[in-house]
Amino acid sequence: MHLSQEQPDSSFAVAAAPNDSTRWELFKSGDRDAFSEIYQAHIQALYSYGTKICPETEVVEDCIQELFIYLWQTKENLGPTNNIKFYLFKSLRRRLQVSAEAHTKRNKFSNAFAKEEPMAEASPEHVLIAANVQENQQERMQQAMLTLTKRQREAIYLRFYDNLSFQEIAEIMGLQLKSTYNLISKAIEMLREHVQAILLSILFAISLPS
Repeated sequence: MHLSQEQPDSSFAVAAAPNDSTRWELFKSGDRDAFSEIYQAHIQALYSYGTKICPETEVVEDCIQELFIYLWQTKENLGPTNNIKFYLFKSLRRRLQVSAEAHTKRNKFSNAFAKEEPMAEASPEHVLIAANVQENQQERMQQAMLTLTKRQREAIYLRFYDNLSFQEIAEIMGLQLKSTYNLISKAIEMLREHVQAILLSILFAISLPS
């Protein structure tokens, strides 16, 4: 007796998630779902990155909104990309830079790109904080981040928080690849020196008689 093999029901097949190139092309063709997926996947990272290089949160929010409006309105004319995150970061930085320059001329807020000054906020790059440092020592480590310039802080953020490559960071920040290596290397060295100083202070405190 011959038994026919059951064929799987194709209606239950799960389609593979589209990669960046495919999703981008779907969006460019007018697929609203693809556009929504791009927005939802990157909105938080864009906001977090934007607020690291621009102190005005409202400006960051406006630039992000304008960016996505522009993308939708000009979707047919956009070029291809296989890294949507990189594309969006680079586009947002350009918009923030233009906005900062315009606001500076009108004296509405200081230019976040004009000078390399210490950052005003603590860093999220906890990979550079010693694992067993107590809370008060962690605060001192965060103070070490304030010694970095804005460009160093931005590069560190892109490299260690958003996991972008050196080449991508160079393109986003408008730097040569070698300059990007040097920028991040110097920033890490500065942080390492502060970490060592903090650890030495901890050891010294422990060695003191109670």
